[in-house]
Amino acid sequence: MAASFEEAVTAMVREQGAAVFDDPVRCKNFLADYAVGNFAKEKKLFMRILEEGCAREIATTGDVDIAKRKALRHLTEDVFLAEGPPP
Repeated sequence: MAASFEEAVTAMVREQGAAVFDDPVRCKNFLADYAVGNFAKEKKLFMRILEEGCAREIATTGDVDIAKRKALRHLTEDVFLAEGPPP
């Protein structure tokens, strides 16, 4: 079992390949296998980010930081996701 969500995603990509991000249903199923019983919030947010096209953005630009900023901006502006924990 992975100690962190990042470890679970890294293991998933190492074993399944980056193409796993192209199919959200497949990715969600693999995440259930790699991040067993843990990280429910992280899984939900990760899937939402994939739905927003973050993986495509990374593939297009090759820049993870740009993709994260665009996805975060969209989620905060259009989906009203708060940045950071509540006060």
